Amino acid sequence: MSEKALARAVYIGLGCVVVSCFLLEILSSAEGLRIGSFVGASAAAFLLVPPAMLAWRDIRLRSKPAFWFDIAPKLAYAGDRPPYVKTLFRNSPVRPTDCRVTLRCSLDGRELRQTSLGDGYNGQRTILVPPGGFHGVFSLGALLEENGYSFEDVKNHPLGDNGQSRKLRVTVTSKYRFTDTEEWLEDLPVIRFYFDFEKLVWVYDA
Repeated sequence: MSEKALARAVYIGLGCVVVSCFLLEILSSAEGLRIGSFVGASAAAFLLVPPAMLAWRDIRLRSKPAFWFDIAPKLAYAGDRPPYVKTLFRNSPVRPTDCRVTLRCSLDGRELRQTSLGDGYNGQRTILVPPGGFHGVFSLGALLEENGYSFEDVKNHPLGDNGQSRKLRVTVTSKYRFTDTEEWLEDLPVIRFYFDFEKLVWVYDA
């Protein structure tokens, strides 16, 4: 709790005590005691609960991971195999965090099948992201072949029917939980990239 919130809570608590004592002085009987206690407790709950909830929300937001999914701008190659994509799951807080990441891919507006990406990118596998980051890869060639394309064909014909550059778009959604909790949270931003087949680079799509 911040210093301002703590000071406010103390002042409110003292005010509740003063009100209760005032009522007890006026109603100095058993009935007055019950009434004064009830009024004091009600006032304390009414005045103290909202600041406590705000303080808890502030603590929760400050502990929220600065999680980010990155794609290396340039493709990677291994021998004569189709190119693959390097990814990085970044996590800045000191607490290790469980993450589940889902990629949704489309080419020229057409949704792609993506079983070739593996369960690390379909929201099914939990990835422990320590402070720093976790590296991953998936095959761009396999993703295109699964959908009836080849990387070489698309690279050699980078313009679509409308004369504009063909773009493979990737939308990244994710959820997380801290390793000492059970609740999965889904309040992280959606991240978007596209692959430019003319320049052969991944571009962050703001």
